[in-house]
Amino acid sequence: MLNRLELNLVGPAPHLGPLDFGRRLNLLTGDNGAGKSFILDIAWWALTGAWPGHPAWPRMEASRQNPPSILSQISGARGVTDLRSSFDFKSQSWNRPTDLAADLVAYFRVDGEISLWDPAQTYSRRSRSFTSEDELPKALHFSSKEIWDGVKTEDGRTLCRGLIEDWVSWQQTGSDEFRHLELALTSLSPSPSEPLKIGEPADVWLEDRRKQPVLDLPYGPTPVTLTSAGIQQILKASYLLTWAWHSHRRALGLKREEPTRRFVILFDEPE
Repeated sequence: MLNRLELNLVGPAPHLGPLDFGRRLNLLTGDNGAGKSFILDIAWWALTGAWPGHPAWPRMEASRQNPPSILSQISGARGVTDLRSSFDFKSQSWNRPTDLAADLVAYFRVDGEISLWDPAQTYSRRSRSFTSEDELPKALHFSSKEIWDGVKTEDGRTLCRGLIEDWVSWQQTGSDEFRHLELALTSLSPSPSEPLKIGEPADVWLEDRRKQPVLDLPYGPTPVTLTSAGIQQILKASYLLTWAWHSHRRALGLKREEPTRRFVILFDEPE
């Protein structure tokens, strides 16, 4: 988990922090443009050593003699680690933290995309011949469409089958994944009087022969792809968290190692 952040000569202010975070829940509030999303991007970087999009950019007054820096403290199974990242003007890049989070990290971004960090797995969308360890990303970035339909590599290997295919498969087999998906949907339902109940999968489109997941809503059975934008955000979050946890467990099972018991979730604009 992330304990502390402190920024110098980067972002909306010359100096920001230190920001000390609680163990379970932290809320960032403020006006539009105050830098809330920026802080979440920095938190993701501090935990994973990867940027969700464009890297943070130094302030104009920064220089080689007075470089910008990101100071962070993370804790996990390996204990507490203090990290310092600085910007190299020659290479135009931030140096990566050498000791990264041993926990699962998911970042639900305001643009609808989701970034996932799993220390047990090395994701690459390229072919198996792409083997440079320095270049292989350990973060998997899902577009909104990929959350529904899955992610494949350039040579056709499947990294994630996607919500539509996984949901129906889990439901038909009565797997642990399906049970956990049901629990997540119950927890994230709009209210106890409006629970998100799973219905029977159905054929919906002639041009897409996959059976579609269905919700039993007050106004009738509804394919998940036809639900409201707010409900779809809940569905995608519930699916991704379920998939990430079970994917992590399976990967470490192959390595004969124990899974992490921590899951850090960054959520931009949770409403």
